[in-house]
Amino acid sequence: MNVEDAYCDYFDLVARSAATGMFDIIGHPDLIKKFGQRAPKGSKRVDRAESLMLEAVKASETVLEISSAGLRKPVGEIYPHTRIVQKAAAMGIYFCFGSDAHAPNEVGHGMDACLDILQSCGVDEVVAFEKRQRRMLAIREVK
Repeated sequence: MNVEDAYCDYFDLVARSAATGMFDIIGHPDLIKKFGQRAPKGSKRVDRAESLMLEAVKASETVLEISSAGLRKPVGEIYPHTRIVQKAAAMGIYFCFGSDAHAPNEVGHGMDACLDILQSCGVDEVVAFEKRQRRMLAIREVK
C-alpha cells in the first residue's frame, strides 16, 4: 500500500470511529505518522480525508486529544500535527490533552508544549472528564 492511500484509509477509520458515538475522545488522530512516514506534500486526497475526519469529530461532538506522546516516538512531534489542530480549532472542536504515559516519569511530559500549540491556535479552554461528564478548564488555570 502506498503512503497516500494509507493516510486516507487511516483518517477514514478515525472518522468512522468518531461517527459511532461510542467515544468521548479521539486520541492520536494522526498516529499513522508515528514512524516518520509522511503523506505526499500537498496531497488533496489526504487533505480531504483529514477534513472529513474532523467533520465527523465535530458532528459527533467528540473531543480531540492533543498528546505529547509523539515527542517520545520516532516521529518526534505532538499528535496531532499543528495543521490539524488549527483546522479543528477553526471548526470549534473541543480538545483535551494527555501525555499517554506508560511509565511514571512520562506523566505530564511535554504538556506545556501541547497547551502552547492550543493557545497559538486560539484555543482558551480544554475539556476534562469526570465519570464521563465534561468540565471545561481554562488553559491558564491548567498551566
